[in-house]
Amino acid sequence: MIKLYISIFSLIFGSYTFAGVFSEGVRFFDEGQKSKTSSPVPEEKPKTQKFNWNDQLDIEKDQFFKEGEYMPPAPFIEALRRPTKENIQNFEKWQEMRNLLLQRYEVARNQYVSKTGRELPRASVNSSNVNERDIEKYRFIFYFESTCSSCHAMFQTINEMAQRGVYVEAVRVDKSDNEVKGLDIPWNYARAEELKKLNLKAVPMLVAIDEKTKRAYQMTGRKSIKEIIQIINQGSRGAG
Repeated sequence: MIKLYISIFSLIFGSYTFAGVFSEGVRFFDEGQKSKTSSPVPEEKPKTQKFNWNDQLDIEKDQFFKEGEYMPPAPFIEALRRPTKENIQNFEKWQEMRNLLLQRYEVARNQYVSKTGRELPRASVNSSNVNERDIEKYRFIFYFESTCSSCHAMFQTINEMAQRGVYVEAVRVDKSDNEVKGLDIPWNYARAEELKKLNLKAVPMLVAIDEKTKRAYQMTGRKSIKEIIQIINQGSRGAG
């Protein structure tokens, strides 16, 4: 009797139950569930620092005077900050002492060159790898006459150097009182002893000074920034 009921049950429900299971295939425990993916973390944008105008507008901070990587000499900054009578006199004295030392060096160097027969650097040297930004590594003294046409032609290069933040000291060798037009930087009259020691024979003359090595490079005539760097590079290779 029991076997009869089992048979009848199998006939009624068996085809449906087993057919349903195998017709759908085998399901694994995670099949059919939506995979949980972590939402992408938004990238944090770098915070831009607000420009600090306080440092730029405070004359007591060196940042006010800084031009790129170049920082003017401390006596120059002090004289600009506090142009008192004492500071002005001391600044003039400081400039004079530096000029005299440079002139003494140039005289000694020229004597050495004449004795050894070594040639001075020439502007005609060609260099395809001239980086004009190298001009910022040096400080310069520019000697000129107010009536010299070549000197006036050189003013454009001097003004461009000053605009780039290069320190250029302009020295006028004539004593006339006529106006100097076209030169955008301040200038001083050359002193008699300065000219005597310098043995100046032609203008315009530009002296480039490497602040690290204290080596000086002298050149005359109108020069572009690229030509100035060529002369310095050639002089450096000759010194090596």
